[in-house]
Amino acid sequence: KLLSHYIEHQTKNDTKIVNWENHIISETLSYAFRDTVYDHRTFPSNLHYHDYYELVIFEEGNVHYVCEGRVYHPQYCDIILIPPGKFHMSVINGESTRYKRHVFYLYPSAFDAIGQGALTSFLNRTTNGDMLAFGLIEAKRTFMDLLGHLKESFNSEPLPLEEVLQLSYILQIFYLLNQKEKKKKNKISSLPENI
Repeated sequence: KLLSHYIEHQTKNDTKIVNWENHIISETLSYAFRDTVYDHRTFPSNLHYHDYYELVIFEEGNVHYVCEGRVYHPQYCDIILIPPGKFHMSVINGESTRYKRHVFYLYPSAFDAIGQGALTSFLNRTTNGDMLAFGLIEAKRTFMDLLGHLKESFNSEPLPLEEVLQLSYILQIFYLLNQKEKKKKNKISSLPENI
């Protein structure tokens, strides 16, 4: 259910796709690291919505995001938060780009089973989508290091201890997401009313 949009509507046979694996953490949480090279012909730019949150941590690419009439222009380590039921899409700028990002799909109940529902409390800070960023360089570095460790952990055999390690990285990542973050107003613009 979490990945239905991408599984049913995206083709991933393009040879320019370097890495696009979806990892099901639980019924209410999934993670993917995506490293793709797109041009205007191959970029999957379509307006859509779903009934879960989408959390995109931007690494690299000449793209912007549109969500509910706002346009987000992310930089390295910016976090795009898209709530359920909100129309959104990403758009390529220029002829082609390498596009790297970490993506979490989740329901607010993602950590309820382990008694840590507070880890998704930051989701309540927006109703129409937002772009978040860490104010301190050290926090940004720690956050991206954890994402790198999480990505690498999926290269190992799926053993029970590896799954525990993956969960520990995810818990730390979501802990940091609930820490001090700021909205980058200068990187957000609005679409004209008629659009």
